[in-house]
Amino acid sequence: MLPYCFGCKKKINKLKQGVRSLCHHKVHWACLSDGLCSICSSVDKKRIRIILSKCDEILQDKSTNKVSNAENIDLNHTREEIDVQNIIMDVDHEEVVTLIETLNCDAEYRLDNNLSESSPLHGNTLHLNENDINMEESFESIPEVNYDSNGKFRIFPTGSQKGKELLVSNGHSFVVKRKDKTSIIWRCGVRSKKMKCPASVIQRNNNFSLESKYHIHPPKKNLEQIIEMKVTAKQKGKTDTNVSGKRIAENVLLHFANMGNIVKVENCKEMINYHRRKNRPNEPIGRNFLINNCFIPDDFLKKDVVENNERVIIFSTSKQLSLLAGSKVWYLDGTFKIVKDPFTQLFLFHSFLKKEGELKQVPLLYAFMSSKKKKAYNLLFKCINQLLQYKEPKKIVMDFEKAVWKAVLNNWENVNLSGCLFHWNQAVYRKIQELGYSSDFNKKNGQWFEMRQLMALPFLPSHIIPIEFIKIKDYLKSIDKLADFIDYFERTWILNDVWSPKRWSIYQCAIRTNNDVEGFHNRLNGNVGVNVSFYSVIDELKREADLIPAYQRMLSEKKILRYQRKLYKNLQNKIFSIWERFEQHEITSSEVLLKCSELYLVAQ
Repeated sequence: MLPYCFGCKKKINKLKQGVRSLCHHKVHWACLSDGLCSICSSVDKKRIRIILSKCDEILQDKSTNKVSNAENIDLNHTREEIDVQNIIMDVDHEEVVTLIETLNCDAEYRLDNNLSESSPLHGNTLHLNENDINMEESFESIPEVNYDSNGKFRIFPTGSQKGKELLVSNGHSFVVKRKDKTSIIWRCGVRSKKMKCPASVIQRNNNFSLESKYHIHPPKKNLEQIIEMKVTAKQKGKTDTNVSGKRIAENVLLHFANMGNIVKVENCKEMINYHRRKNRPNEPIGRNFLINNCFIPDDFLKKDVVENNERVIIFSTSKQLSLLAGSKVWYLDGTFKIVKDPFTQLFLFHSFLKKEGELKQVPLLYAFMSSKKKKAYNLLFKCINQLLQYKEPKKIVMDFEKAVWKAVLNNWENVNLSGCLFHWNQAVYRKIQELGYSSDFNKKNGQWFEMRQLMALPFLPSHIIPIEFIKIKDYLKSIDKLADFIDYFERTWILNDVWSPKRWSIYQCAIRTNNDVEGFHNRLNGNVGVNVSFYSVIDELKREADLIPAYQRMLSEKKILRYQRKLYKNLQNKIFSIWERFEQHEITSSEVLLKCSELYLVAQ
């Protein structure tokens, strides 16, 4: 339930709620006058403070052990020794107002007047002595209160939102208003169109002096710790460039976990990323943008080419290029999640490191591409030929994207091209779904077994695949089933000049998929995240490149072993056993197809 304003008696919400500097009742900011309510500001401040100091002694409902602070004031005491706020907080505001009204104490009230006999305080008449007069005079000018900078005041050199100096004291923050040779004037940091706090502090060397004006807003809990946490997070964000903003925010907040009023993780992450962006170059706009070489690692940018309205930027180290030039098999694939305009994809070249029978697939070249068109791939492969001095592998494995295949055939005519079995099966199954046969296929109804045999054709030698396909085709034609699917299969995978059976047969191949490349893409996407800057992606790619020498040492020490699940290890052994029996003419090609389709069913 909302409280009522003590001044206008209307409801007040937290955003518009203030606190009186004398009586500490809740009130609208608009109802305050120099931090005072209408009642407190209408009474002479110097005299009312003396009355308040006496009220603690007069009112009978207060505990008898309380002693008025005003009675202990000595003539030589200064403002530092008078805690006016404590005097006032010990007195109930309603009783003080009643007392003032009874005494007819208003702005014109003279303290030397005697109380009438009818007054309820008759017998407890307030008589002013010399101490009271001196105490009254002490309120005419509020002297400076000095604190050590290591005590109540603390300066954060980059504590403000703009990265400038910030002074923090007792839940309030101050920014620099003016500097001169001998002093610094700090003013309260709460300054907006609706509220401009007048409080200020004067600094002379390491001494701080509070000025006479009060804060017109409550202090913020744990402000010093919050500022320290934000400064730490901003510094970590600048130094730990390869760590995500969210991870830094979580680590910093964990350090300050015992603090109340803690900042939200998302807010802290946004603050870190905001300050990171200020220290990073502008994001690329348009295909003709200029690369800021100050943010590119040394020996990493190899080619930046613009041609036919296409742009290709190639990154690789000298070590990676040397390994790529000596590799016999390349694995090509692209990823799209970590790039944004003006680029369409990040295209990668992978190969295997080999040492004493152990394997580890690593990325050897990265290319940012502006499109997935054939002319873009032709431009990329032309640049790679120049970088590798026209050295080429024996085999290239990739997925079934027609533009890539045509560009590869244009640039490497003598290379054996092979499609990834996983992507081949994926393409065929998509067509099964498109034609409406997926339900029969999954529930083993209708001609599901013939469809399964067609999907097992890659396990046969390429010259036998058309023969077995004709057998399945003739059978389905005799029962008038799957005519549209057979037509697609023959047109796309049997008679196609680009994707002939030779291109997708995996007979006698130990590594039949691009799964290692896909695994790297998933890890890269997880490390980088989405909507990341162009230069942040480059930093992560360079980090991956720097890991390659370590992988080579670990392979030689047998500290990296290619992991394969037991199911697929057994499947691999069974497939090679079938191929061996076929080579020895113990089984026919039809039996190979039948057995491999059954194994494929188990694997699925």
